[in-house]
Amino acid sequence: MINNIDDFVKYIPTARGTRYEDIGLFVEEATIWVQNDLFGGDLVDKINNRNKADEIRTLYSIIALKAYITAIPFLDVVQTTNGFAVVTSSNQ
Repeated sequence: MINNIDDFVKYIPTARGTRYEDIGLFVEEATIWVQNDLFGGDLVDKINNRNKADEIRTLYSIIALKAYITAIPFLDVVQTTNGFAVVTSSNQ
């Protein structure tokens, strides 16, 4: 569904600069979560097969948001009082 960072950034613009290799596993996990726990595989298949752009965007947005929320603790970012900061050393 979301197979590269450009597709991911369409739904999570703040993820620009993230490598897909760092987020891909979380996208897969979020896709499985949507299929198994949220909508069910049959509904996800119907949404994908209907080719209705709004429905597909909504589905992919949910997957991207779930993946990003799950991935944040594992990426080199932290939340500060001013927003997210990249961790590159002992300083942010």
